[in-house]
Amino acid sequence: MQNDPLKSMWNDLGNTPKHQQTLKTMLSAPGLRKMRRQLFLETIAFILFLIVYYDFFDGDKKPLYANIALVGASLFAIIHSILGYKLANQTLHAETITQSLRKSLLRLRRYAAISVSSRIIAAACLLLFFTSVISFTNHKYLLLLIILAVFAVQILLLRNVWKKRIIKLESDIANFDALLPE
Repeated sequence: MQNDPLKSMWNDLGNTPKHQQTLKTMLSAPGLRKMRRQLFLETIAFILFLIVYYDFFDGDKKPLYANIALVGASLFAIIHSILGYKLANQTLHAETITQSLRKSLLRLRRYAAISVSSRIIAAACLLLFFTSVISFTNHKYLLLLIILAVFAVQILLLRNVWKKRIIKLESDIANFDALLPE
């Protein structure tokens, strides 16, 4: 009889060999296919937007700085999505599972801050582009306030999504720490 319950459970699992496809499925993160599809669709959408914005949204009548801001924000969003996919696809190597989780938590916090910041910058660039040649009236200021409120709600929701993910990972780390003998 063994004193370590984890070791005895491990030994009770058996040594049945797994098929190659089963092993590949076990090693791949469950959401990567959805992330890849979303990345593909977002990238295509941004590229199509960049192709047509100059004609459809009168980019030629907007100031150069507004065009540069819009194109820069769109390219940054594409790059940010690609980096997020690579981050999710990357494996961590550390001596223990808790060390790997701590590294993952650090990367997740950093990526979350960049994600929220980039959404704020993209919204600001979009507003800058579309409002750069508008002469504002009271009605247009009201519409601008509504648009700003919608952007603020979206940013708060995004922040809360990242906060929940970080809290979940912190909880997982705490659970692993509680299981480990000191």
